[in-house]
Amino acid sequence: MAPQEGYDVLRLIECGRICYVSSEYVNGRPLVWRLKYHPNLSKDQLFSWIMQLTKQLGMIHRCRKNPCYRYVNPYSIIVSEEGELYFADMDAGANESLLRLMRKKCIREHFLPPEEPYYQKTSVALDAYGLGKTIQYLLASAEVDPPLTRREERRLKRMISKCLKRKSKKPIQSISEIQKYIPEPMRQASRCKTIIFRVLCITVLFLCGLGAAALLFWKPESGAKEQNISVQKETQKPLREERIEECLELAAAYFLEMENYTKTVSVLEGVRRESEFAKAFQKVSEALIEENAARMKAMLPVYLKQMEECLELEAYTEREKLLYLRCIIQGYGILDSRDGAEEILRLGGLCMEAEGLTDSDRQKVQIRLARAYELIEENEQAAGMYLEILETEEETDKRETYYKKAAMLYEASGRADMALDVCVRGIEDVRQSQDLKLLHLQLLCADPGTERELCVQMVREYLQEEPGLERTEEFKKLQTDYGIRVEGGEVWVEE
Repeated sequence: MAPQEGYDVLRLIECGRICYVSSEYVNGRPLVWRLKYHPNLSKDQLFSWIMQLTKQLGMIHRCRKNPCYRYVNPYSIIVSEEGELYFADMDAGANESLLRLMRKKCIREHFLPPEEPYYQKTSVALDAYGLGKTIQYLLASAEVDPPLTRREERRLKRMISKCLKRKSKKPIQSISEIQKYIPEPMRQASRCKTIIFRVLCITVLFLCGLGAAALLFWKPESGAKEQNISVQKETQKPLREERIEECLELAAAYFLEMENYTKTVSVLEGVRRESEFAKAFQKVSEALIEENAARMKAMLPVYLKQMEECLELEAYTEREKLLYLRCIIQGYGILDSRDGAEEILRLGGLCMEAEGLTDSDRQKVQIRLARAYELIEENEQAAGMYLEILETEEETDKRETYYKKAAMLYEASGRADMALDVCVRGIEDVRQSQDLKLLHLQLLCADPGTERELCVQMVREYLQEEPGLERTEEFKKLQTDYGIRVEGGEVWVEE
């Protein structure tokens, strides 16, 4: 089993109808990763978890301070080593990496309603919505044994439906309203299991007694003993490999998604002696920890090269190789050097050609490639890469940034025509962007081939659209650099 991590969680204390909350530290991992690596659940454990979630969320809502949790999703729920569930303390600084992860668009859009795309508002109904989506995720990810009956499935579906209906005539006022839908395992089935368990225990004890008696009178031959050891090793080998694979994938998740290099080092510590790749990966992660960065910066390229060499020597699936290549690319990206840029272009090309790269992961590689082109001063290629990123980027702020970068890079490469075209496209896409409008005016005024009348027209149009534009420092600088005068609604631009 992979090494467990620790998190600050909410400790809830019930006192009558009022609850009090404090924080404590538990060893465990987020529910999303617990289900990814260990999806098998007994039916009793499944119902116990659902009951724990609803009970604790109800207790949070009865606290005098901060009566809503806000971040209800499988990333904020910690499964302890004992199998108990806790809500992570999102005010604790140690959980900042979890908070950053939950704020990513790909996660928000799964656990927040479409009309509330950000973690800004708090309400019982929003927490209930997150609970419904979390239980939905739990049922989709877990392999329950024995399987749920039709009656149990119907009750859980009704429970989830109740959580997700935020705009019904009677929205949820209390989590206790949905607890009645949680199925209870049949008592008769529990008694049968107990009886069967006792019979099995008696049988096992009886067989153990027979085995012990037999050992007193029989000694295995040395050949049979060696064969038994060989069989045992062969049986253990897949378990060992599974453990190493599990640790490496968890380490990659901390490395890529949360950028928590301390936890990456901690996870890899358990398998570094069994895998040369894990050892090299751990060195890279240690070099990226903030307090080590300055001291180990010179060695980081060496460690990254070792990591790549070990990746080639050890047998991994294409999916695993792609995952670990992305880790190496991220290491070179943090290095942010010309030499590192060359390596990113080489490795990034391999990733882009590979099958199985998701749109989100492809975009992350493209961002590294765009920056690498910038570092080696291949400005036109960098601009083109930012335009490719725009094909999949949905967040407005990031789209504005990539339009600006592409336009400025085209200008730096001598392609003023392309720079102007990108600016116009960006303004049509992000109408509220003052930065793109100012950049457009700068490019127009700086181009000697542009008619001054066109410059005047665009200045007048943007001033009408953005009443505060004239007072910005950037516009005042444009006035100084290009002789723009604005008086009584009239505009002049010097030749």
